[in-house]
Amino acid sequence: MRYALILIVLILASFAPVASAEGAVCIVESYEVNPSVFMTNDLGTIRFTIKNTAPAGTGMSAEIERVDLFGNGIEILTNGLMHVGEIGPQDTIDFTFKIQAKRPEGTYYPKLLVEFGNGKTIRYTVPIEVENTAVEVTASSIPDDMRIGETSEIKLTIANRRANTIHGIKIHLASSGATSAPSSHFISSIEPNGVEEISFNITPSTDTEAFLFETSYKNGENYHEGDLKVQVDLKEGVLNRIILTGIEFDSNSRGHAIAGEINNAGEEDLEGVMIAFDETSEVIPVLPYKSYFIGSIEKDDFASFELNFKINEDETANATEIIIPLLIEYRDLDGDRYQTVEEVVFDLGQRQNPEDKSIPSWLFAVVIVLVLAVVGMAIGYSWKR
Repeated sequence: MRYALILIVLILASFAPVASAEGAVCIVESYEVNPSVFMTNDLGTIRFTIKNTAPAGTGMSAEIERVDLFGNGIEILTNGLMHVGEIGPQDTIDFTFKIQAKRPEGTYYPKLLVEFGNGKTIRYTVPIEVENTAVEVTASSIPDDMRIGETSEIKLTIANRRANTIHGIKIHLASSGATSAPSSHFISSIEPNGVEEISFNITPSTDTEAFLFETSYKNGENYHEGDLKVQVDLKEGVLNRIILTGIEFDSNSRGHAIAGEINNAGEEDLEGVMIAFDETSEVIPVLPYKSYFIGSIEKDDFASFELNFKINEDETANATEIIIPLLIEYRDLDGDRYQTVEEVVFDLGQRQNPEDKSIPSWLFAVVIVLVLAVVGMAIGYSWKR
């Protein structure tokens, strides 16, 4: 039994990545593979850290004569090193090799060789995984009633089914004949088995059977691409679900307000209704109502709203009126999101100068009448006396 144990110890020792150089014991302390899982033809690196485990202050240095890496199916792009030099007690030294996985899916085992001045060696094998699972992009929400000229929301799901993290994910609409907001999405990273959801507000200008989304991402420092075709059934003409009525403006020294009603002229109830100013350089939204959330509006019903704003004087110095675009967002009963822009005209003659309004002209007339009345009463009283 004792001889069997000795034999097992000797066998295990023959495989350990340890070398003794004139009393110094050197080991492969760690290694790092980037990317941790390759795809076929990916470039990457393996970094090895060699440590001299001799106690500090003993002077047991190790002379490294040669460091090399053998591919065993993986292409090694970095040449080996000769006459590296000494490594002192408790010191470490890193060696990085550039590699390329020009192989099909599988596991490969490059082998590190470190030779020391006294003839001792370290042989250390590293597993390299090659796995070609791509990023999965699917359409998670497509409106049933998409129309040319109308903005609708399409939601996409990006799933990383790989065993390693991917980085720099970018996806954009590549189809002509449609615009999207935003124009693209960027995700810094997705962990293994992680899922991200994004949305695009799509406005088609011509008829099409599908929208094409292009995706790019990085595995390590390697770019990979993919695409997704989203089948759609576009209808002609914008469905006029929203009508604005009763628009009124009010102005004072603090700014301006616009009020009115949003009418649901569609065929079903609307949810999540909100109105706000669309992007324009002429109007500056201000509190208390930069936007106005209404919620639900039943079919054939309406709801009131109010918005506050100021005029950008630099942009409207010579104008007599401006067009104010109002963005209205809502959902149908299926949860599909839509948005539309309605324009209203604001007569700049309605704006008031705070300095002019501080003492209105009619107030002077009232004061003069009151003064004359008081003077008349005083004169009459003096005559009576």
